Amino acid sequence: MDHKTISDTDQRILAARSSLASRLSAVEDRVTGTIENARTAVEDSTATVRDAIADVSGGVKGLMSSATDNLSTALDFRQKVREHPLQGTLIAVGAGLAAWLLTRPRDPRPASSVSAGSMKSFAVSEPSGPFGEIYDAFRRELVSVGQTAAASASKILKENVQNLTAMAAPANHGNAAHSRSGYDSVN
Repeated sequence: MDHKTISDTDQRILAARSSLASRLSAVEDRVTGTIENARTAVEDSTATVRDAIADVSGGVKGLMSSATDNLSTALDFRQKVREHPLQGTLIAVGAGLAAWLLTRPRDPRPASSVSAGSMKSFAVSEPSGPFGEIYDAFRRELVSVGQTAAASASKILKENVQNLTAMAAPANHGNAAHSRSGYDSVN
């Protein structure tokens, strides 16, 4: 090999190295740009997901608060009875009647031994075994609910009567004072 050929080969190697370095630099720039774009996209997606979660969380909290308020309003039996004393009293009477029907003494004779024309032939015997235990627990609970409902309705009805009496009392006193003063229109 001659000196010129080596130098020509060296130049080609240097040119190839230079070309390879510039290509490598271009690939590196592309990869860096792609990674930067991916990082930015992930950050944007993360921010979007956080905002969506915050919105959904706020919406759920609002719905839960609203549902809780609506449920507490719907289940505020004292307020319902104050607003509708007649219906409250009728419900308490109905609950008491149902409790009485379930707790009243039964005819110990079997239904077949009772005369056919008697109303007692429609008596239902109390269940026994596990169903009897469930029946007894249900009956006790119903009696408790009936007693509580009757007591609440009685108390609220008493308060309503006292309020009506208190409201009517000043009007009656005013009329009595007016008639005692001699200014009746009948004079």
